[in-house]
Amino acid sequence: MATSPVEICNLALDYLGTNNIESLDERNNDNATLCKRWYDVTRKSLLRDLNASFSIKRASLASSATAPLYGRTYAFPLPNDCLKLLNVDAPTDEQDYQIEGTSILYDTEGPLDIRYIYNATAVSQFDDEFKELLALKLALNLSTKVTQDLQRVTLLTQLLDSKYVETSTKYGTDNQVKNISRSRYRESKSRLNEYNDVYFRGTLK
Repeated sequence: MATSPVEICNLALDYLGTNNIESLDERNNDNATLCKRWYDVTRKSLLRDLNASFSIKRASLASSATAPLYGRTYAFPLPNDCLKLLNVDAPTDEQDYQIEGTSILYDTEGPLDIRYIYNATAVSQFDDEFKELLALKLALNLSTKVTQDLQRVTLLTQLLDSKYVETSTKYGTDNQVKNISRSRYRESKSRLNEYNDVYFRGTLK
């Protein structure tokens, strides 16, 4: 399977039936230019959407020396590589927080423990399901410029939809929530998407 961004781009170009590239920085190569323009945008979008197992991190945040101007007691700067906050490790009845800019605003003194999706860039860390889905979505994003074949675009859309359901289900199964004492939480959920329904409060752009 692919081991670099260029190889993932070439998988996408294979889906489109067009020429491969040797580098994202090739001059006078329209396919390379398009791949460079779309690769990171597509990768980050999928990471946010899927909550892929390999892209989940934990961190313990210290509060900022500067408190919020009003309304909240503490501001906790998010890690630089954070794409999306999954949850704050606190009892359900203390999940009242907000994300503003790149900080979590919270009323309880830190440290604040969180789980989040980080900006995973190393293809060696991606699993095969994510690589395939990334290539498919990239191919669809490139298709308007690369091909006028509507049948191919329709097929890509169908393949992407099917693969997306399969892959998101896998990650949901990988990240089932364990039962937790009610002294800490009122309830637990069995799937990651249900987990995020309780805890998720925002996505970073």
